[in-house]
This record gives sequence, structure tokens and C-alpha cells, in this order.
Amino acid sequence: MIFPWSSRFTANAGVTWNVWQKYLVVDATLRGWSERHMDNDQSNRQPLIPANATIDFKLSGEYERFFWSLSVNNVLNALYYDYAIASAFTDGRFSAYPLPGRTYMVKAGATF
Repeated sequence: MIFPWSSRFTANAGVTWNVWQKYLVVDATLRGWSERHMDNDQSNRQPLIPANATIDFKLSGEYERFFWSLSVNNVLNALYYDYAIASAFTDGRFSAYPLPGRTYMVKAGATF
């Protein structure tokens, strides 16, 4: 069964490289998806939510009980949305919910 608000094609690919004994690890992920219909578009007359892709990148490591990471999500700053609600009365009118552009995260901690 295919749901109209689900992409027909979705793909993920990732690579992890343990550069140096878990002291330094590099991760990269590519996610992509095809176009899809909006919610509330039973007649399939509204524009489609566009296909898109994002790339995520992370450097991380651990030493004894300490760990750290620096990550960048959506490296290419793709401006996209993956959910929208179509107007029931007016073709071409809809409410879209955009997702964030490029984001950064730094983590550090220790396990006990």
C-alpha cells in the first residue's frame, strides 16, 4: 500500500571512517526523496511537495570515558519542506511547514 503523502522513492546512504582508533571518526550521510502529494489533496490537483536531498556530516571521537562530536546537518543548506496541507477549496493554495536549513551541534561528555 502506498500512502499519497509518502514519497514513492526514498534513499539513504552513509559512510563511517574510523580514522584513528575511535579517537577520530568521520560520518557522512546522504538522504534523498522523491516528490509527494500534500495532505488533504484527495483529488490530486494541488502542486506536489518537491523532491529534495540533504547531506549530514559529523566528526566525533572518544578517549577512555570521554566523548565529543561536532556535526553539521543539511550541509548544503537546502531549503525544503516535507509536509504541507492543501486547501480544500482553492487550487494552488496550501500551508507548508518548512524545515530548518543548515544546523550545527557540538557535544561533549563523559560516562560514569
